[in-house]
Amino acid sequence: MTTTYEYYNNDLLKRLKDATTSATLFDRQYNYNSSNQISQITDLTQTRMFGYDNVDRLQSANSTLSGANETYAFDDVGNRTSSHLSATYGYQSGKFNQMASTATATMNYDANGNTIQKSEGSNFWRYTWDYENRLVKASTRKQNVRYKYDALGRRVERNFDYGKERTKFTHDGLDVMVDDDFGTLTKYLNGPGIDNKLRMQTGNTVSYFLTDHLGSTNGLADSTGAITSSTNYDSFGNQTSTLATRYGFTGRERDDFTGQMYYRARFYDAKPGRFTSEDPIGFAGADYNLYNYVKNNPLNRKDPSGNISLPFLGLPNLFPSSKKKGCDEEQKSCERDLEKMKATFSATVSDMTANGQRHPFYPYNGLQGTAALLTGRTPYMSCFDQASLTRNALSAGSYENPWNFNFEQSTIPFTDWHPHTWIRAVSGNPKCKSLRLDPWKGTVGDSAFLL
Repeated sequence: MTTTYEYYNNDLLKRLKDATTSATLFDRQYNYNSSNQISQITDLTQTRMFGYDNVDRLQSANSTLSGANETYAFDDVGNRTSSHLSATYGYQSGKFNQMASTATATMNYDANGNTIQKSEGSNFWRYTWDYENRLVKASTRKQNVRYKYDALGRRVERNFDYGKERTKFTHDGLDVMVDDDFGTLTKYLNGPGIDNKLRMQTGNTVSYFLTDHLGSTNGLADSTGAITSSTNYDSFGNQTSTLATRYGFTGRERDDFTGQMYYRARFYDAKPGRFTSEDPIGFAGADYNLYNYVKNNPLNRKDPSGNISLPFLGLPNLFPSSKKKGCDEEQKSCERDLEKMKATFSATVSDMTANGQRHPFYPYNGLQGTAALLTGRTPYMSCFDQASLTRNALSAGSYENPWNFNFEQSTIPFTDWHPHTWIRAVSGNPKCKSLRLDPWKGTVGDSAFLL
């Protein structure tokens, strides 16, 4: 069995294929929009097309298969307000983005923002948390599951129904390499990075993982290349069928009892598409909504730690045939890209200033409403509008390395405040440094870029 990768000229993933000498098991082809967000995935059974809002949150996923379309809407801080799964979502009054209800479920929270109860139809769960806000018990009216953690915060034991089922986990770094179910061992071969399961073996039975660009397990194959188990996911990870491994969406572990995914620092509920507790590192997780999952961009971002989401940049081509650069030349190519971005940024900001869309002294960029009327001036563009215009100019450029131009926003203490917005240039080439570009302030990185 062979996995092959094809890339575009900018080294973004074009095709991911799993095949034996006699059959194709999985075959996915990827297309991207002007912001390098995945716009289409075509596999052996369907084509899915994706739409985003102006801050790259997923709005739609349309499939050629009947009944597989998805729609999502969010408020300013990323709370889901409607979807194809629920026409309405309710939130705790005066609380920090705590979801209280969907069309089918209700939730309650403790003082630390942890979900302590969930009711959905005839099902009812109660959740217990320790002093570090880690989930240690989940129970229904008849059954329960308990979790234990080691000194490094890794989950090392799952105990179901008072010992009827008990699994102990042995880790290699952050990844599990052995499960022990009352003496029955399952051993895992992990690939480079994190959440990259390649093979598992229980007794004499060996299975190989077949995964997509996010590391989500689409299937398991035996040593002959025959698929023994398979599933699909919607965009936020809801699984369509049972898989013969708990490692599913983005390579993380699904608990069949709760239906939630274990993302190390906390648990994720795919139905509402959010975490069940606040980010333990708070606003350092780079999101002002502490329950958000990957900034509501699940096709292009991952969060293996449960703390901070990372952009997926298309499985960077480690062996591009057309450009086998030496380290020095590769670093120089990054520097040339950054200089080109700075020049584009400078020209765009200068144009906005000359056109009366921004003020060279950035505090005056907030001139709005009454102040604008008193001065006879048109209000200057907001920081978000300035960032959008600048991002479009940067995205239209030609670079030697693959780049994503992502919106970043400051944290806000109150929901009626508007977060400050700037751009972060991030490359799929790990040799290239990221770059912050703030047109509202006219700065590049941490130093003033006077215009």
